[in-house]
Amino acid sequence: MKRRWIAMALLLALICSMLPVQTNAVESKEERIKNKITTVYGKALRRMGASSFSGYCGRAVNNQLYYLGIDTKVIGCDGKDEFDKYKKMETTSGGYPCRAYPASKYTLESALNEISANGTRDVYNILVGFESTRSETGQKFGHTVLIYAIFDGIVYFAESNAAYVDGKYWPERKAIYCSIETFSDYYDSWTTLDGLIWFGDKGYSEKCEGFNANLDAMAMTDISLLAEIPNPELCEQPKLLDTVQAGEILKVTGILKTPEGVYWYEVTHDDFYGYVEASACKTMQVTADQIPVDWENVHMPAYLKQENHFVLGGELHAQGSRFRKVEVTVHQSTATDKAAPIYTAETEVSSKTLRLSELTHDVILWRNLPEGKYRLTIRVAVESYTVENGNLCPQLQERELWCSEFRVVRNNVWLPEISFDACGGDAFLERTVTDRGGNLTELPEAYRTGYTFLGWYTQPEGGEPITSETTFTLNTILYAHWEIDPGYAGWLQVDGDWTYYRNGEPVYGWFRYNGLHFWQDNLGHVPDGWRMIQGQWYHFSGSGAADTGWVETERGISYLLYDGRLATGQITIEGKQWLFDEREALVLH
Repeated sequence: MKRRWIAMALLLALICSMLPVQTNAVESKEERIKNKITTVYGKALRRMGASSFSGYCGRAVNNQLYYLGIDTKVIGCDGKDEFDKYKKMETTSGGYPCRAYPASKYTLESALNEISANGTRDVYNILVGFESTRSETGQKFGHTVLIYAIFDGIVYFAESNAAYVDGKYWPERKAIYCSIETFSDYYDSWTTLDGLIWFGDKGYSEKCEGFNANLDAMAMTDISLLAEIPNPELCEQPKLLDTVQAGEILKVTGILKTPEGVYWYEVTHDDFYGYVEASACKTMQVTADQIPVDWENVHMPAYLKQENHFVLGGELHAQGSRFRKVEVTVHQSTATDKAAPIYTAETEVSSKTLRLSELTHDVILWRNLPEGKYRLTIRVAVESYTVENGNLCPQLQERELWCSEFRVVRNNVWLPEISFDACGGDAFLERTVTDRGGNLTELPEAYRTGYTFLGWYTQPEGGEPITSETTFTLNTILYAHWEIDPGYAGWLQVDGDWTYYRNGEPVYGWFRYNGLHFWQDNLGHVPDGWRMIQGQWYHFSGSGAADTGWVETERGISYLLYDGRLATGQITIEGKQWLFDEREALVLH
């Protein structure tokens, strides 16, 4: 009997050895996100006690955001209102940032490409809102969808009903995936974009303390542009997006301080969006008056009939900064001063977006105003930051954001409205109206860094100059004309390129700036790559700064000295002797 049991055990072992072995295969990120979509969508349905959302996109998205931990309050609203709801928030109830991409500035495809750095960066959690109007009834309807991720240019999302995308049928609950272009074409074909909200992912960068910034910085050494801030708790090295060479200019969109106290810049560079160490950069622009501030629907009528009233409306948006105070003032406008304010409202705030109608409940009354000209001004205090010598430096400055004139008239007569385009500068008056004779009693000044204001003209280039004797019969836009300030010294961005000026003229040839050697040709253009100058080879970054250190060329290994020249002969580098060929400046082995 014992032998029989032994024989049966051996036979069973033999059979088992012939069966296929089950292994735990590593799940790819694409499969993980597809399974995540199916799981979260199923939970959202069960929470509603339904087997289908039947096209109720607002409910579908709100409940998915709840289970993802992005919005734990689940404020229900119709699909067409999703974007409008979140664009007013800085962070969700779950602690995720709300980065808005409105349709007024982006198409669906351009927004997704910017968020994903043209498909080169993995991104998560993007809400897309749509709004359309039925032409036959004028009724507004909308739609919303949640993108879970974009990997290598492929969009992963779910719809609140069955969909036919990219030539395939996708049932509800199914994870849909297609290219950014296909995704955009599909939704553009039947609805209209309202905007996108990018919540992002709570990676290490999301755990860092964030500060507002909108400035230009120069790389002082060769530095790495990383897809994510390195997490000291992990051994993994973040993805390298690009190498920024010394002297190149970076656009800084934010500052992050790690839990360890290290500062990083959020930057854009060569279509990449990533992070660089702030200590390796030198700030080029820090003044608050250079921080972009936009506005929407801020409008003061050109003239008002007596006994009418007006409530100020519109929104202000600080790009890379934060409002700390806003002041709205209405005063009598004369040719000599701005005295006699008749209305002032000042409010302390701390927000990137301001709705003027919410600052005060007072109504500006015009019932008893005598006939005449008045001026409306909006002043704000904006705050931004930079990093200098390892320290966070706030930049706070008050500035006049809006200034327009209006007239109070006894009868609702028509007066020409004049708008001012500063053409790269800042006009001290946005809009005004003429007197009843069609003339402007005063013309506003304008300001632009590094330039002298020449006056107002009828065309952006050329055109007729405007004086107080000019008569207007139609609504007109006037354009500022400029010339380089003859005493200016510093960098100016001309036609999209940075050029260094001294005494109002581009510097030709070699010059030093912040310890680096630069070179500009006789047109003010800076070189990029290898360039022979006076019989000597140099290598330049795109900003015109001469590179230094070891470089590899098609001919071999070379070394660039502190002033950019190729090393020749015998020199000492980091305590070691090196010999270079006198003719080609290559290392001799």
